[in-house]
Amino acid sequence: MVRKSFPVVALIVSVLFLLTSEAVACECRAGDRTASTSTAFEKAETVIVGTVVDITQPSPERQDFDDQNVSIRAETVYKGKEQAGVILHFGQGQKTDCLWYFSKQMIGKKFLLYLSKPTKARPYRTTPEIEASDAPAKYYVSTCGRSEAIEKAADDLEWLNQVKSKNTK
Repeated sequence: MVRKSFPVVALIVSVLFLLTSEAVACECRAGDRTASTSTAFEKAETVIVGTVVDITQPSPERQDFDDQNVSIRAETVYKGKEQAGVILHFGQGQKTDCLWYFSKQMIGKKFLLYLSKPTKARPYRTTPEIEASDAPAKYYVSTCGRSEAIEKAADDLEWLNQVKSKNTK
């Protein structure tokens, strides 16, 4: 009886291990989620409020997240070289890799985004060869930082607007 149940138990343990390992694939560095607004601003290359305007899906034969493109119109630029009104291109996360996954329900929604330099592949997968290629660079949004839906970003927006008004005087 023990010998017959061993394969079943081994299978259950293996499945649980795989599910657990995927669920914890994203591990943020200590302090990333709790960094102050000023620290997040300082670390970011670009900080914007943007509206998701389109999400293109890959062709049916290429169901790869790298082939998806998210278009976000910059509404307000707090830091960086981008300009308000410009459409920026974003890559998709895979839901377990510390990068945002943009769903169709996000189209038309506004977000405060703290961004690193755009890359030609997911930040953890890019190489000097990929970055030297002709592939278009995209922004990726970390789930570990202060990027947030506009409705949840009131404190950050208050600080950012104060900084912006001081810099325009």
